[in-house]
Amino acid sequence: MDALLYFGRFHPLLLHLPIGILLYVYLHWGYAQLLGRKQRPPNFNFALGVGLATSLATTITGLLLANGGGYEGELLERHKYAGIAVTLGVPLVWWAYRRWKNRGAFGLLFTALIGLVAVTGHLGGSLTHGEDFLTRPLRIRGQTLPKNLQEAHVFEQLVLPIVERKCVSCHNPQKAKGELLLHDLNGWRRGGENGQILVAGMAEESPLIQRIFLPKGDEQHMPPSGKLQLTVNEKNFLRWWVDSMDGYEARLESLAQTPAVAAYLDELRASNAPQIDAPSPREIQRLRQGGFLVEKLSANAPWIAVAVAEPDSFSTDALSVLRRVGPAIRELNLAKTGLEKERLHVLGKLPHLQRLDLSHTAVSAASLTGLAGLENLAVLNLVGTRVDTSIFTTLRQLPRLEKLYVWRTPLEQIKGAFWEQHFPGLEVIGGVDVAQFGRPKLVAPLIVAEAELFVDSLLIELETKAPRGEIRYTLDGSTPGEDSPVYTGPFHLRATSEVRAVLAMDGWEDSDPVSKVFMKSGVPVARIDLATAPNEKYRAEGGATLADLEKGSTDFSDGKWLGFEGKDLRLTADLGAVHEISGVTIGALNAPGAYIHLPLSISVASSVDGDTFTPLQRRQYPAATELTEPGVRNYLLSGTPRAARFLRIEVESQRVNPPWHPAPGANCWLFVDEVLVE
Repeated sequence: MDALLYFGRFHPLLLHLPIGILLYVYLHWGYAQLLGRKQRPPNFNFALGVGLATSLATTITGLLLANGGGYEGELLERHKYAGIAVTLGVPLVWWAYRRWKNRGAFGLLFTALIGLVAVTGHLGGSLTHGEDFLTRPLRIRGQTLPKNLQEAHVFEQLVLPIVERKCVSCHNPQKAKGELLLHDLNGWRRGGENGQILVAGMAEESPLIQRIFLPKGDEQHMPPSGKLQLTVNEKNFLRWWVDSMDGYEARLESLAQTPAVAAYLDELRASNAPQIDAPSPREIQRLRQGGFLVEKLSANAPWIAVAVAEPDSFSTDALSVLRRVGPAIRELNLAKTGLEKERLHVLGKLPHLQRLDLSHTAVSAASLTGLAGLENLAVLNLVGTRVDTSIFTTLRQLPRLEKLYVWRTPLEQIKGAFWEQHFPGLEVIGGVDVAQFGRPKLVAPLIVAEAELFVDSLLIELETKAPRGEIRYTLDGSTPGEDSPVYTGPFHLRATSEVRAVLAMDGWEDSDPVSKVFMKSGVPVARIDLATAPNEKYRAEGGATLADLEKGSTDFSDGKWLGFEGKDLRLTADLGAVHEISGVTIGALNAPGAYIHLPLSISVASSVDGDTFTPLQRRQYPAATELTEPGVRNYLLSGTPRAARFLRIEVESQRVNPPWHPAPGANCWLFVDEVLVE
């Protein structure tokens, strides 16, 4: 029986031969008929003979494969008998080719055979990949995710789509390998020929998870070689789900989450996000030349925020430059500008716009009809404008509008009950946040340098697109004030420094400080001993990872970070010999969405002999109060120059997610990289 099944498995290889041969003969014969008597028609006897032989071999191996199990149902029967019909049809066509003089009749017979081949092939594809294998990708891509992924049903909306893409082609009612059906919940609960596939709360004991984590070359690995494979994030997410599961009904928000969940959700958001190109440097430059400030909202996405640099002198003719980068604009601030009605139609060309600030402009309801249909607009600021009740028609065509600011407009007098009745779910704000809307805040300047690590010196430039603005900066990490130096041109760093800068301009609120640590690699680190062991999943090369002069990126899984779950880090660095040192820099990753938070404090002590340590510096850092974008932060600790060979470093973790986090109280992570000594 095993030998017969072995030969049956040649069916997928052989089936392409008769299809290709018969289709070739059909097309070549048809082409010859079009040429008529212009040339001698070719002889297809040999090709039809080979087509008959390969058809017969394909049918025999197909029957052997079907009898070997794993296939069942009406679809199998239809495919089997259609294949037999093709095999019987080939000698009939060959006979007609040799005997019939009526080329038209022969052409109809041959066309019928090719049609039967197409039907048989489609039935075979449906048998191996599922009846909806042509339309499934479109259906899966068309699935809508909840606006808040934390409200998603984990099994139905997050797990099942993975399985439909990667597993259902072999585990469906027509092709149930191992008697396992994965297309619906009943199949999951029933299991396969070897019993249950999941052990709730124990991923490592679950056959399904064991199979997907086997090496790809292993016969038991699933999906099998040649099939679309699960991504690393999908595998880790499924393992987390099984470890966390208590039935199939849970929502994501009810389960304790890990970085594996955040990584998969990021991958999911990216796959469902509109596929648009990030603005090119030339397009960004055109925006800035047009009088706009441009801020990139994410390092890994194309989205940008655009604001007018100098509202008093802004020309609305410049709005036309927004068209070219329109799909990438998420936030647009046109506050206090002299907007003209005929130019506002450009706003309707920003399909992914989420926040729009038109406060203190001369816009009216009639001039804003072009906003209708902005499907992603969530926040609209109309403070200090002339809009009246005629804007209701436009508002009803903004399906995702969440906040509407109407202070100092005719709409301010409308009672809350009216809004609740006619615009349920819309938060209407009749007051104003003066810090946000009274004095627009400047966009922080850019700190530009070729690298973060340097050996001798490093050139630093501070940039802003607000020509009337004044940049003040410091080199010790303190917040710049009135007594701080004013930036007049590029300068060099010759020691590890934390450059911090703010932008100030009359009539505007100062920008938030922006800072960046630039590290001079002066003293090599010979060895780092970790008193705290990193998590097995994020251990990289152990202590050596912190001294390899390779900085980690914003991707915590890039293999250049050490990850510690729910605990502090303690380490000792050996410089190999006694050196004079004055400062130590250590890097940390911030990715709150992945449960990765910055440290609360860092302390450094030094020693000559490795026994007696003297404090160099201890610094405490405020915890974040809201979700922020992923980023790398370098911490500089310095003190009086002293002789040292050994450094003891302690990094205090937040240990658990803060109250504002979507999963408050869950264990969080500390990710660190690169210890540099100067």
